[in-house]
Amino acid sequence: MTRGGEPYLLLTGPLFIGSLFNWSLLGTLVIQTYVYYSSRYNDSKWITGLVVATLSLDIVQTVFATHAIWQILILGWGNPATFAELPWTAYTFPVMSGTVAALVQFFFSWRIWVLGRNKIAYIVAIVIDLVAVMQMVAGLVGGIQTAFIPIEKVGELKPQFTVWLAGSFGADVLIVVSMLWILHQNKGGIAATNGLIDRLTVRVVHSGAVTAVAAGVELVLYILLSTTFVHDTPALFLGKLYSNVLLANLNTRRRTDNTYSSRFMTGSANSSDHPMFTVHRRPGLHSTLEGSATQLQDTTGSAKGNSGFESRKGGR
Repeated sequence: MTRGGEPYLLLTGPLFIGSLFNWSLLGTLVIQTYVYYSSRYNDSKWITGLVVATLSLDIVQTVFATHAIWQILILGWGNPATFAELPWTAYTFPVMSGTVAALVQFFFSWRIWVLGRNKIAYIVAIVIDLVAVMQMVAGLVGGIQTAFIPIEKVGELKPQFTVWLAGSFGADVLIVVSMLWILHQNKGGIAATNGLIDRLTVRVVHSGAVTAVAAGVELVLYILLSTTFVHDTPALFLGKLYSNVLLANLNTRRRTDNTYSSRFMTGSANSSDHPMFTVHRRPGLHSTLEGSATQLQDTTGSAKGNSGFESRKGGR
């Protein structure tokens, strides 16, 4: 039996599904933010400010997205003209998503800068920043332009939206590859440390793959199905994926970990004071790097001091 909504299934369905994921990930983000602040990390003010900024932007994005979907699916139900005159909040999807993605990508590029501490790491970090700015500006321009042209001409903005999505995908891939390279550089002749680095490598791939895959899927859907709203499903929650990945990285630490404190960020602390370089002794055993390895497992973002692992050959 034919239903009235079937002709518009590829327009209404993706918005409904995207809204569900949007609200679900907002709930996850709020919980992660609560865990972060209740843990009372001694982080620098700009790190805590970044957490507040991403949460605030994502709450505003959810309000805008809910308003747009309410106007289209509820108030505009049964009226095809609704799809030709979208509410203004629908044009904020790429703007909000691109902004949050850029903030999180700036954080990871800074982490690569601090961890690498060589020319290659510096160049990669700068490239990531430039790509992040590019995708953010492209999303902003595309979203604003969409609000001032007829709906039938939105296809003319494909270059802007392609740059937005391809930029997000490219920056994520660069971040993952760079972190894997930095972790590989820290491998040496200590089996325990190498084992933990291997597990960290898996964690980096998983966290980086989440946003990269989502941005890549949205890019493919936009190119192949640009006349539908299918690509809006990931667009509705892409920004929250970035925020959740950021909080997941910040929360996978011990409460005593000062990785992101202002002392270690500015390099004013002695490398021997950093938890990554702490050496513990056990009764009857020689000095080991077990304490160092344990802290390395707890965080993927430890800033290096002036010294490295004992058996490190050279060198996010």
